[in-house]
Amino acid sequence: LEMVDSIPTEPLNIEGRSSSFSSDYSLVKTLQGKPVEVDTKVRVRVDIRPVETVKTLKMPVKINMPPGYNYEALLPRATEGNIVELSLKGPEFLLNDPNIAEKVMAFVNVSKEMLPRPGIYYSAKVYLFVPPELREIKLAGEHAVDLEIRERKTEKRKETEGQ
Repeated sequence: LEMVDSIPTEPLNIEGRSSSFSSDYSLVKTLQGKPVEVDTKVRVRVDIRPVETVKTLKMPVKINMPPGYNYEALLPRATEGNIVELSLKGPEFLLNDPNIAEKVMAFVNVSKEMLPRPGIYYSAKVYLFVPPELREIKLAGEHAVDLEIRERKTEKRKETEGQ
């Protein structure tokens, strides 16, 4: 036994299982081809998890502005509708949902310290909001987008006298 690193158990049947489980199993009756007398059972824990994958999607990114912020924020490198490519990771069966991009929400937070600087962009970390039933979905790594902060455009009204 001094040269034995492990002792196999009887085969474990995981057919039809969809969640982790623990059970008692007998040790095998032969070791390295030699019969062994064993009455002992061992507790075996089997972790079952869905296959995890990474999927790159084109998704809109919402810009959260602080209260009382007097500037506008734009994503200059995004396509119309603030669409950017983001990589999500999670269980394959969840990410294969054709509507997954509508079920989660990517967003960035603008801070009051971000002031207009012509020609210079801020880097903003992208966050992901997921509903409770999709909590296993996360961003695959860190994502950031460029933010451009501009003065708000104001409508100039032409007032004419006597109308």
